[in-house]
Amino acid sequence: MGQFATGITVVFTMGGSGPHGMTVNSLTSVSLDPPLILFCVDNHARTRHAVGPGERFTVSILRQEQESLSRLFADPATPDSVVDRLPIRTVTAGMPILRDALAYLDCVVDALYPGGDHQIVVGRVEDFDVLNHGNPLVYFSGRYYTARNGE
Repeated sequence: MGQFATGITVVFTMGGSGPHGMTVNSLTSVSLDPPLILFCVDNHARTRHAVGPGERFTVSILRQEQESLSRLFADPATPDSVVDRLPIRTVTAGMPILRDALAYLDCVVDALYPGGDHQIVVGRVEDFDVLNHGNPLVYFSGRYYTARNGE
């Protein structure tokens, strides 16, 4: 699957100790009516336990300049408290998004399915917006790239 280029996002959930963030490149659109998306989370990820039925989560779609944020949230050693030092803003119910991202989705968990060593999370999109214009951050064959808009 490394030969399939994917966009990079950071998904935020809310746990008992505050926001949890993780890098996700398994995001996909499922349905337009109702608006549904899905992503997959490793069964051993600490964020996995904060994603339950009816729980809120946000998705920040990263732009090319945000590779460092992708790497930060991909590292399991990154403490959840790092969110307090980032350029974030909050949306519904105080959920964080990355202020400098291309766009965000504000979602509620609609369904959960087992998927081998991952859990498949289907989210109902309740709000979204384009925050910035620019080029998206892309992951392909183990490396980061950018996709140039209009090229």
